[in-house]
Amino acid sequence: MRSTTLQSRRVNRWDIFKQGVAAFVVILAMAQCVSGANKPHDVIAPIKVGPVSVTHVLQRLGAQLEQGSTVKERDAYSSHFDRMDTNKDGKHTRVEYVDRGTYMTPQARAGIFRAADGNADGVVTKAEYVLNRIITDEAKGIVQGMDDDRDGLVERVEFVAHAAKLLSDLELAEQVYEALDANADGGIPIPEYLRIWGQWARSGQEPAEARLVSPIIVPDALGFNCTGDEVYSFNTGVLQGTLRSGGKSKGLSLLTHVPSGIKLNEGGAGIFSHYRVFTTNQRYGHAAWDWPSQSTRLEDGAVQVHWPAGEDHPFELTVIYRWSASNTLDVETRVKAHQALPQFESFLASYFSKDFPASSVYAKKDSKTGMPPGFATTEKTFGDWQMFPRDSKAVDLIQDGRWQKEPNPVAWAIRPDMALPIGTRRHVPTGLIAIVMAPAEDCFAMSTPYVGEGHFSLYQSLFGRSVAAGETATAHSRLVVAESPTEAQILALYKSYMKDLSGLKNKATKTACSTWPFFALCMDTHDAKQRTLAQQATLLRELGYAGCAHLWLDELETRVKTVTQAGLRLFQVYVRVDLSKSQAFDEARVRQILPILAPHQTQLALLMTGGKPSDRALDDRAVKSIQRLADLARPHGVTIVLYPHSNDWLETCSDAVRIAKKVNRPGDVGVMFNLGLCGAPHNE
Repeated sequence: MRSTTLQSRRVNRWDIFKQGVAAFVVILAMAQCVSGANKPHDVIAPIKVGPVSVTHVLQRLGAQLEQGSTVKERDAYSSHFDRMDTNKDGKHTRVEYVDRGTYMTPQARAGIFRAADGNADGVVTKAEYVLNRIITDEAKGIVQGMDDDRDGLVERVEFVAHAAKLLSDLELAEQVYEALDANADGGIPIPEYLRIWGQWARSGQEPAEARLVSPIIVPDALGFNCTGDEVYSFNTGVLQGTLRSGGKSKGLSLLTHVPSGIKLNEGGAGIFSHYRVFTTNQRYGHAAWDWPSQSTRLEDGAVQVHWPAGEDHPFELTVIYRWSASNTLDVETRVKAHQALPQFESFLASYFSKDFPASSVYAKKDSKTGMPPGFATTEKTFGDWQMFPRDSKAVDLIQDGRWQKEPNPVAWAIRPDMALPIGTRRHVPTGLIAIVMAPAEDCFAMSTPYVGEGHFSLYQSLFGRSVAAGETATAHSRLVVAESPTEAQILALYKSYMKDLSGLKNKATKTACSTWPFFALCMDTHDAKQRTLAQQATLLRELGYAGCAHLWLDELETRVKTVTQAGLRLFQVYVRVDLSKSQAFDEARVRQILPILAPHQTQLALLMTGGKPSDRALDDRAVKSIQRLADLARPHGVTIVLYPHSNDWLETCSDAVRIAKKVNRPGDVGVMFNLGLCGAPHNE
């Protein structure tokens, strides 16, 4: 594939000269790093790529270095060091490691030895060896993950495409690649980039012995951590803050840009906060954040928030917050209609700190002022509250009366049509920018108050279409925080977002079966050690399960609490339905537990007894009981599955399918099949 790389960038003598200078500067910096670093606690001099420190570059690319290592990994590296340390003096000499070693080739061992010998004293201590393994193994995982064609060589086009997204800076990505490609041949094999990466990982840092003294910290990485009472913290290395501060669904609050310390939000209503909800000429309550909601941390570190339907809003809302990069948050908003929702709108609000007064929206040419297409500014002369619609149909929707409803009606000044649904808030002194974007089909308008107005906000009008009763509709949004990006770089970020969404849709279509979660059944009754529910949750998390099921309705509140605190999901709850009784199930208890099951999207698995196995005379009574349960469960996003069990009335899969067809509610009622507990195969 190298010919493709070379064709994508014309190489002339001036390019070669510049690359040679860049390589010389890096090599010179590396030499400066090593020289003068002979004392045990010397700090190695910092290196920069352009104006940016390499420490910051590595952090943005995803490197966590020793803070991302585990006890198990360090122990494995230490054990390997001990096996190579033949005289057991706690250090490797060149003779021991290079000349007498059997691992890889002598040339490879020599390279590893040079890289690990951080203070260049001719021996490698255990701490130096372990740190080097941490650095190089992580580096290979990051860089080789950019090898899109899997040919073993990361080429310029591959690296820059990935790094530009992570660094939010195309020019910086190019500079980083040129530094890693020391011989300027258009490819970076593993030994070549590890030499540079290893020096960068030690730049501005203490020696290995001092770095590995500190305890191992498990980083948030690209996920949320539950800090109690459904409040979630995060620290991606670039952004840190809180989700659901105070236990209310008001988006990201106290959002801080870690490298600069700049606060993007100072609390209260946050970023990506679900605010007003409308249909044609109708508003539902004051704000979605006022409605009761429940949340849970998903197995991938994302957080799901669920608002059940209520008397004043005939729909459910489910929102997933997920980090896709250290500076990038994706939000998926789903609405499930319990009755027809004409021209539905979810008004997604983002409130920034006063240090982000300047707003803009990517708009088409303004026919009134002659302003060219691009990021339109929002001075007060254009109006107090400014709306950039997708098209004339969007204007009709905006002006259908919904925005005249109390409280706080708004008279929008209609600005030029959006070219793309991209809005920004800028920190003027530094150029730090918060970029809010969405697919054009999901967002029919973007809006903002004038520059400097006290809300310091950006808004996305999502959906903008009718949702039929029983239908679920989905809209997507993304936040990117970038340092002084150009207009072209912002558009490249948007293009990358559209590619990501397309890839997600294709992946969901092709690999849905392979992504089904794996959870434990019957944990509470078949645990030989009789652990508490909290101990079971901890065990399941350590074993890698996504969650568990729960037998019957006793202790259910404790089960939900323990799995939620462990970051797990409660997938199923088993419910007895006895058709021989006048009340086939405990409706009062079911009503009691449904709200706490909503954030887990739990299934109620029905085991149906009270008659001879497979006796069709009870079909009508079974159907009525299931219909009633489904009616109760649906507002909470809880579904029903029929669980055939040997010797029960509902004994075989054929029984379950027959009843499910009679119930005829495919979105609410389905069938499950358990290989161990179903009817005998010869009956099927």
